[in-house]
Amino acid sequence: MCIVSYLAAKQIFARQEHDENKKMSSSFLKIMGPDFEGYLKDRDQHRACMEKMPYEDAETISDDGLKLHAYYYKNPVPAERTVILVHGHHSNGLEGHSATGLMYLKHGWNALLIDQRSCGKSEGEWGTFGLKERYDALKWIAWVKQKDPQSEIVLHGCSLGAATVCMCADLDLPENVKAIVSDCAFADIREQLKYAIWVTAHVPGCFVLSQILCWLKHYTGAAIDDNSPLHSVSRAKVPMLFIHGTEDHYVLPENAKKLYEACSEEKELLWIEHAGHASARYTDPAMYDEHLFYFLAKYTEEKSI
Repeated sequence: MCIVSYLAAKQIFARQEHDENKKMSSSFLKIMGPDFEGYLKDRDQHRACMEKMPYEDAETISDDGLKLHAYYYKNPVPAERTVILVHGHHSNGLEGHSATGLMYLKHGWNALLIDQRSCGKSEGEWGTFGLKERYDALKWIAWVKQKDPQSEIVLHGCSLGAATVCMCADLDLPENVKAIVSDCAFADIREQLKYAIWVTAHVPGCFVLSQILCWLKHYTGAAIDDNSPLHSVSRAKVPMLFIHGTEDHYVLPENAKKLYEACSEEKELLWIEHAGHASARYTDPAMYDEHLFYFLAKYTEEKSI
């Protein structure tokens, strides 16, 4: 059981390199939602577009000494608004947020697409499901402030990235940070891991989770019960927008309802009908964009286009 739990811990938390030629199983696609294959093709097309555009390789150092990387896209029209985009599990900045980055650029924002620790060009061999990544986000906020001290900042995350920005909600954020956008976040790390282990491996999470979390603590020092998105949003210090697809079978829609109800700040909840996991904008881009930028316009001085 110890070997099984170690291998599971590596699969969940350790650095993984995506194999773009790997065929996804029908059961996995069913879990992710009805539109996931289309979302992946759309994502790759937008990534190819972003890779051709001029950008700056940005770097900062985490509290525990890791060199972190991001892609900074300065809007060709001068703008004092910057979105920090935080990607999901085992992804990277360009893979996870090219479509969203292009959307923000179109609406007059600068965009910083970060590679979370142990992902992309950032250092680290183990991720911590937002527990340390939320402090990495503070480093990126400081980077943007140094780049443009007057820039208004929004944190926007998807999936695990959304859980990460939710866990930023109760930190001591500078006044530049005007809002947080959470797209398909889970509410509780432990409960999401138990659920994910069951739906992907058909093993009751309670049998192996405690040992998996021991391996996480051993390699990273992070204790899974130290925080959760639900705990942080209950003490939120900035307005929050929660977005979730109604056909998400990987992070169940009830998570968005819990987060929204717990949020202690100004808040809104947007349901995207028929959208699977991480596919809300792909499923209904008009609804997504209209609601998002209407929400952000309420909290930024420069009104979104």
